[in-house]
Amino acid sequence: LTDSGLAQMFDAAQHAARVHGYQTVTVAGEQSPDEAEPWRGLLDGRTDGLVIATASLDPSPLDRLARSGVRFVLLNRSSGTHPGVFVDDFLGSRLATEHLLRLGHRKIAHLSGPLDVSTGHQRLEGYRRALAEAGITPDPLWVDGGPFGLETWRAAARSILLAPDRPTALVAVNDTAAITAMAVARELGIRVPDEFSVVGYNDSEIAGLLPIPLTSVRVPILTMGETAVDLLLRVIAGEEVESMTLPPVLIERESTAPPSSPRP
Repeated sequence: LTDSGLAQMFDAAQHAARVHGYQTVTVAGEQSPDEAEPWRGLLDGRTDGLVIATASLDPSPLDRLARSGVRFVLLNRSSGTHPGVFVDDFLGSRLATEHLLRLGHRKIAHLSGPLDVSTGHQRLEGYRRALAEAGITPDPLWVDGGPFGLETWRAAARSILLAPDRPTALVAVNDTAAITAMAVARELGIRVPDEFSVVGYNDSEIAGLLPIPLTSVRVPILTMGETAVDLLLRVIAGEEVESMTLPPVLIERESTAPPSSPRP
């Protein structure tokens, strides 16, 4: 919940639940509900249903929840065939990368998230596909990341920007990662966007308010939270529901520009 986009999703879900007369309890757990102790209290406390945003690509913990009769939907994560509300993250990352390609960039890095969750995995794959279709094979040093977190992204951004063949642009897994990369670039004396273009993901509230407004992939954050509750209420009522995949939109701002001339 330290990520503003996810916090907004849950705020919208909480409001939607209260409109329908439900009280909400929010628990920040681990990536897998099978490993998170806080889930035990929820499941023992006559909870009507769960909105889960910590699912890993491994569906087995969710399979066990489903077999035990727990009613749930996923939010901003996909895993197996379990129902949920998602954004087309593959397309979103592809749009971000294609935007940089159109500007003339050929050395494009990716500041990724954990690859055992759908958001990290699909956003990396969208980046890779866009480059592959442009005939570009990224230097392995241009792709870095790990668990969601400022220190992880700070170290990864520094590694990318200090690579011998430094990239001219970067696609980040979310806006926080993008803003971290911009801060590291400033510390290293690299000007954004003159020497280094940056694209974020989620189009958080602060993206357009930065000193250098951030180009970002906009996702329908509030709609996702509200829709997750609507789906869950239908599951609680005994209905069969299908997942919903919502489209992303690229919002262009001042953090991206054509690459500058090669340095002497």
